[in-house]
Amino acid sequence: MTQTQHWLHSLCRKNVGDGMGWYAPVELGDSQQAPGYAIPTDETGSAFKNYLVEVRVSVAGRMPEWLDCRLIRTGRREFLLSLRDGIRFRERRVFPTHRTLAYMGRFGHPDFAHPLLEVGPESPDQTERLFNERGMIIIGCDPFRHYDGIMTPSSDMDMRPADFAECDHDFLERIEASQQEVIR
Repeated sequence: MTQTQHWLHSLCRKNVGDGMGWYAPVELGDSQQAPGYAIPTDETGSAFKNYLVEVRVSVAGRMPEWLDCRLIRTGRREFLLSLRDGIRFRERRVFPTHRTLAYMGRFGHPDFAHPLLEVGPESPDQTERLFNERGMIIIGCDPFRHYDGIMTPSSDMDMRPADFAECDHDFLERIEASQQEVIR
């Protein structure tokens, strides 16, 4: 049996028409708020073991590149991004009465059939430092490459893979091996 791979998504939480839900930033145009991160959950609202994450790497004088990483569940409400320095994420409560919201936008992705849970870095300084020191932006699932129904803006989206030395694969194996014990 093949396991479905789920993604971290960069989405905006907004009350539009039918109520509060998640939308891709490009769907909201000028009315968008700052996007946050959301992950799909199972029907009970529990997070999956890990999520695919795309990180855009922009270094002066070079074409931007993509780095593929994972967001790994390390506890009930804790996650770790598999970059060399590791960035800790935590669940964020959308409302006191419920933890997840539906995707209500018009684009297609298999994850949008699931309830979406908001997560974010423990400290905004982590993502700011990641950008300032290494030119990295955590995108999650790039909508122009993975969402159905969205137009690709230009050919500059076709970029080479980044140097995978940045992604600590040994770290991934250690975390995945110990994950069974941590999650129980």
